[in-house]
Amino acid sequence: MNDSTKYWDEVIVEAVKVATTPGLFSDPTKSFRELFEKEDYVSMGVKAFEEWPCTEMAGRTYIVDLLTRKQTDYGPANIMDGPFGPEVGIKVRLWDKVARYENLTREEKVSDKPQFESLSDTLLDIIGYVCIHWMVAADAMNYPLSTEGTK
Repeated sequence: MNDSTKYWDEVIVEAVKVATTPGLFSDPTKSFRELFEKEDYVSMGVKAFEEWPCTEMAGRTYIVDLLTRKQTDYGPANIMDGPFGPEVGIKVRLWDKVARYENLTREEKVSDKPQFESLSDTLLDIIGYVCIHWMVAADAMNYPLSTEGTK
């Protein structure tokens, strides 16, 4: 590969920055459901990042590392080669996270303690799928991982 080759684990840094930059959030009063229905995915990522319990830089570093490790395990095919295309696949996965968030935060829930997926995990998943959506839109999902990204 030549010096101009773009690597997945380098481009994901930009995706995470976009998905977690507070100034990009359109309306903080909107719910995840409302943002999903408007297809305002960047605002969903920012909202989730603002609710996720972390410091800004440590959180971004963690997300980049997590998404790079997942890309190493899954590769691009689980998103890019889905039976209904990457956009539909991401929307379905993102909707699952919105529904889980609503269930975990509803007032009349049976238990205050999630049985498997925590609210923090749910917020992190929303951020992750927003970043993957950005990568698909940027046509970057098939970029190779650098040797640094596979350590």
